[in-house]
Amino acid sequence: MAESVETAGGETVHASSKPIPTSSTCVFCKICSKEAPADIVYEDSEYLCFVDRRPVSTHHYLVMPRQHIPDPKTLTANDIPVVERMTEIGKQVLGDREGNIDEARLGFHWPPFLLVKHLHLHIISPEGRMSWFNRNIVFRKDSFAFSSPEYMYNYLTKKKN
Repeated sequence: MAESVETAGGETVHASSKPIPTSSTCVFCKICSKEAPADIVYEDSEYLCFVDRRPVSTHHYLVMPRQHIPDPKTLTANDIPVVERMTEIGKQVLGDREGNIDEARLGFHWPPFLLVKHLHLHIISPEGRMSWFNRNIVFRKDSFAFSSPEYMYNYLTKKKN
């Protein structure tokens, strides 16, 4: 996880902190602590995945770290394993729920195009069931607003240099 990040409330949290740093105003942190409802389909001590409450296709899941990380821009090269693990979980959930990874779109929204300021990966399948607007505007692969895990690996690797 990131060494330190600033939460939406302006508070700085550290990855080594126990318990896992959260934001009291973040709905995704509340889902992690079971203070807000969600259809959770996967969880472990560091990550959680649930069904998007406004699905844009047959399968639409959000994978997120339990640690409050505001957005992809706050990640560093040290966080490549976070992106990798989120991607693995998303693919696993999609497969377990009989979705087709070959017809899936995975990605992160970039600021200011975030509804919830807590790092999360969208897993959407099949792409063909998405509306034209969602496929070509809101969730357009590797656009200024939405980037694939592959783009994130490259972006974070470049930050290392």
